[in-house]
Amino acid sequence: MKQIRLNSPLVPPSLRGTVGCDDRHIPHFWLTRWIQLCLSAHARSTREAATRALLQLHATAYEVNGTSLDITLMSLDFPKIRICLNSHLQKLNNDATRRKVDLTKRWAWCITFIEYVLEDLGKIEDDRWLEIKRQVRLLQTAYSNFSFDGRDKQPAPLRSLPSIVVSDLYEIFNPGSARNPFRCGRTRSRNYLIFLTLLQTGIRRSEMLLLYVNSVNSEFDDSTGRLISWMVLSDLEDDQNPKSLIDPRSPPPSLKNPIARRILPISEELLEAYEEYLEARPVSNWPFLFLSQRGRPLSVRQVNEIFQMASGELRADAVRALQRQGKANVQPHDLRHTCAVRRLVGYCPNGNLDAKAIERLRVFFGWNEKSVMPMRYARAYFETESDTVRQDNYDNYVAAIRTLEHLA
Repeated sequence: MKQIRLNSPLVPPSLRGTVGCDDRHIPHFWLTRWIQLCLSAHARSTREAATRALLQLHATAYEVNGTSLDITLMSLDFPKIRICLNSHLQKLNNDATRRKVDLTKRWAWCITFIEYVLEDLGKIEDDRWLEIKRQVRLLQTAYSNFSFDGRDKQPAPLRSLPSIVVSDLYEIFNPGSARNPFRCGRTRSRNYLIFLTLLQTGIRRSEMLLLYVNSVNSEFDDSTGRLISWMVLSDLEDDQNPKSLIDPRSPPPSLKNPIARRILPISEELLEAYEEYLEARPVSNWPFLFLSQRGRPLSVRQVNEIFQMASGELRADAVRALQRQGKANVQPHDLRHTCAVRRLVGYCPNGNLDAKAIERLRVFFGWNEKSVMPMRYARAYFETESDTVRQDNYDNYVAAIRTLEHLA
């Protein structure tokens, strides 16, 4: 079973990505149909993950039945469907236990896929399928507390960076700092903007790499007498983006889910860093905001290297603070968690949690409706008034995180 990447301008953006094929490079009919019709609104990374999960199911079907899953489904061979699902269920359980990873979603995709095919064939209420589902549930129950999750069931602690680390990173990334490890002024301006963007907006690394030059906007508000600035998060599949643009990065960054398309207010500090970077940004035909020195779109690997290099400049006391949290260096995603903590402390002083607060937190950080992340962060009321957001700066971040450390 293989995955083939379609990345041609002749293919509509919504259909680009990986296609699940057999060993002769022929696409699996039902898999391809389900991905394109049922997951078309999802991020490319989600479609590719689902494709991988179903290719594993196809491999199990061929291994235990000696025939392709497409043929088994089309012939409505329910005994073989049962054998395939039972075998795959045990495989996932063993794999989750051995690797200590959560494979629940893979199994959910498998069941959803099979039900889609049977519904399309008019057999979703067939007694033979209902009996298979009953047997599968019994098999799940046979495993103790079965969830395909070999990890510790306790949620991981918040990975907010210690205040001393945030303070040190501000100094390291400052373009005028003697401790800045990046050589040329253009690179320093870019990396400082990357640091502020991740820290103050909490967007994901992939979301940041999809920012366009015109993703940041501002206008003067006559009613308040202030400049209002905001950032628009979108991807190549949005209507306003050029259809002929093919992202050269592999894998290309993508939005995690549809709700990740959002508009976020930004601070004056961040707007100023953005404008300074635009003056130094390399001339390029690429519309992406962050470019390499050669004028090509910045990659995930290069962003990781930036933080790896900055981590090497941390002072000894900052390194010790990281080590106490079990970290060897700063990762880009640590800034997302740090941003959530800063907002929790800054906007939720009374600790009052309600549905409105959870929803605002969910929308701001781009979590889907099933994510448990808002509940892990929302310990108090969340507010995103623009006047307050504009106060996001170095002093407020460090002070907020220190407040949390004292409360811990």
